[in-house]
Order: sequence, then structure tokens, then C-alpha cells
Amino acid sequence: MQIKFDFSDSDFNTIKDLLKSNLNISDAEINTKLNDIAKTAFYEYIAMISESGVPTKVSDILQNRILYFNRALF
Repeated sequence: MQIKFDFSDSDFNTIKDLLKSNLNISDAEINTKLNDIAKTAFYEYIAMISESGVPTKVSDILQNRILYFNRALF
């Protein structure tokens, strides 16, 4: 299944340099990395909606994000 969403060119250009510098990636890698980030966020929101609700401790939030990021990549 493929889920898509669009950024306007102006929105994308606003965040493009920020993403490239913070993630240490090239222009060629930006779409793949954005897809990974979007997939991770999707898993996180689905879990909050269907399972555990919003975490209350910062350590739980960080732990969950690492879990979802790993799930998105592998």
C-alpha cells in the first residue's frame, strides 16, 4: 500500500536545507529519508490512537519513537 502527501514547493524549500543539514543527507537521499520519517510518525500516531494513548513521560516518548523508527526502517 502506498500513502502519499504533497508539500508545496515553497514549503519544501523552507525545510529542505534544514533537513539536509540536520540529517546529514544529500539532495538524492531526501525523499527516502522523508519517507522514513513519515512512516515513523504514522506508526506513532496509530499506536496512540489504537493502543496506549499519549505517553506521559518523556522517556516513554523517546523509547516509543526509537521503536517506531526501527519498525519503519526494517
